[in-house]
Amino acid sequence: MEKKEQMKTNRTHRRKTELVHKENGLYLSKKNDKGGESTEKVFICEYLAITRIFSDLVRKTVKIELSYYMQGMLNKIVLERAVLAHNLLRTELFNLGIGVTESNFRLIQEWLLYTEEVAEICYTHSDIGWHHVNGKKVYLLDRYYGPDPIESEYNGDLDLKPKGTLEKFKDLIFEEVKGRTQLELAFVIGLASIVVSYLKDILSSNVFLFHFTGDSSTGKTSSSQLSLSSYGLPRKTKGGLMKNFNSTDNAIMGYIKNKHGFCFCLDEASSRFNNDFTQFIYVISDGLTKGRANIDGSTREIEEYSGIFIFTGENSILENSGKANGLQMRVTELSFDAWTSSPENAKNIVAGITKNYGHTAKILAKQILEIGEEKLIQRFNDAKETVVARFTEKDRFLDRISDKLAVIYLTSMLVNESLDFEFDSLGIVDLLIEAETEKMEDRIDLGDAAYAVIMESVTRYQGDFYRGQVDDRRRSVLSFEEQIVTPKQLKGRIDYDEDGPKAVYITSAVLNEFLKDHKFASTTVVVKALKRKGYLLQDVDGKNQIKKKLYKEAPVPVRVYGLKINDTVKKKIEVERNLDNGVTVTGRRKSHAVNSGTILFDDEDDSPVVVKKPKKVIPKKSIDKSEKGGEH
Repeated sequence: MEKKEQMKTNRTHRRKTELVHKENGLYLSKKNDKGGESTEKVFICEYLAITRIFSDLVRKTVKIELSYYMQGMLNKIVLERAVLAHNLLRTELFNLGIGVTESNFRLIQEWLLYTEEVAEICYTHSDIGWHHVNGKKVYLLDRYYGPDPIESEYNGDLDLKPKGTLEKFKDLIFEEVKGRTQLELAFVIGLASIVVSYLKDILSSNVFLFHFTGDSSTGKTSSSQLSLSSYGLPRKTKGGLMKNFNSTDNAIMGYIKNKHGFCFCLDEASSRFNNDFTQFIYVISDGLTKGRANIDGSTREIEEYSGIFIFTGENSILENSGKANGLQMRVTELSFDAWTSSPENAKNIVAGITKNYGHTAKILAKQILEIGEEKLIQRFNDAKETVVARFTEKDRFLDRISDKLAVIYLTSMLVNESLDFEFDSLGIVDLLIEAETEKMEDRIDLGDAAYAVIMESVTRYQGDFYRGQVDDRRRSVLSFEEQIVTPKQLKGRIDYDEDGPKAVYITSAVLNEFLKDHKFASTTVVVKALKRKGYLLQDVDGKNQIKKKLYKEAPVPVRVYGLKINDTVKKKIEVERNLDNGVTVTGRRKSHAVNSGTILFDDEDDSPVVVKKPKKVIPKKSIDKSEKGGEH
């Protein structure tokens, strides 16, 4: 405060102006015949001046407040400082109805720059949460909370100004929330955003996702509003903190960017036009806005965010999403028969937090600043040890999961210390452990799961795979139906030996298609998992793809993924093929369409015969036995 006052009193005029302020107008002093100042004044325009300068604490941008008279009424408008540039200023003043002309514009511009030098400087911020100001970590919400005596007010679209009183809010918590562990958990999850962002550099993720799910009227939306009430208006109204899932992804990204230590909430997942949340979950959990280009082709700056995201909905968002363990690591789904104890309980909570909100986030933030980073990290590590010890079942993902749960556990203890709520911290973390333990049963071994769906697809579409000979003896054992496959239809190649199908080779595009159909998010991750499980065939250099001709007369080999075919899949392929045929018929030919004709491969030696009409089979009169053998 002292620094701010000193800045105001020390500011003086360094510019010159020919105008003077008289009553509600600006006047130009005429010169007399001797060059001195005359008592006669020439009216230029109604009074205007720059009265305040708004400096953004984080972004270091500047806006100005222009005060001006129009028809005897004082008006004020906030403008970007860039408007003081010559051409922009002329247009802006003209649009405001100020009497600017070619002859007086230079005088008015000089006057505005003159008044700017002594205008009051006010600090503002449009970003929320943990940021650095003057090299120090501070928390920004409705105001500045940090070590220096700086006054700054939030300048944005959200209603963050505290309403009601802290005492009435605490009374509500004691009467309607305390003793109901689900509600205690919801309240703590909201405040845990502050801890997540403060510790984001040591956590497994800087964005933690929770999905409050349950039937209609179970209190999940009321609980999510309780989570938001620590920060500001917890409603879906203008300035409210709760948003809808039917907002566009760009609108959501615009809302969350540059917020660190703030709770986000999207209500009613069922309203989203696409019920596959795979991509959305991965994008949101990254903590980065999408990279985009400006109109001139330059790249926009990618902005960050961190904290906790709450979704609400009647159904699981994981059931309709991809089959990757990464999704389950990112989202904790909480489903209870009832979040609130009764409709009256839910009604009282919503009524109370609508009248009293925005009091507790700043209290927790100030407590964390007092504790300091080193001690808070130690307390987090202690909390993590407690959480891990309470798991009766463990898997390889426990370390990542325990980060999230430890943050919630630590936050509940900090809340009890700063607000005297006496929440059941262990009961809160046990609810989360129960939810995560249930998910352990649903977690998949990615390699096994991917192999199963790939082979299911290979079995189903085996008519679109060329069958390659590996051992000459297979001709006396196996039979092949006649098949016509265009190059676009050809999905890969199945190699046989005397015992049946041995390996399958699939193009990258087809593998992507198979995995996408079964909601696997990343082909690269899947291939690594297949390699770890021993399903993947590699080339001599250890590369994951092999060069292979998809059929004998293919012009060039292509890079494909090779997978071993185990005995179980081998039987399924043979059974499925025989079922498609109806009966096993020996001596048939298989064919692949190439360009305008069809290549027929004889069962004996796979030497080709080109047929101009694809559906007509022409038997060969002779076969050159010297063409047998070799790689196809």
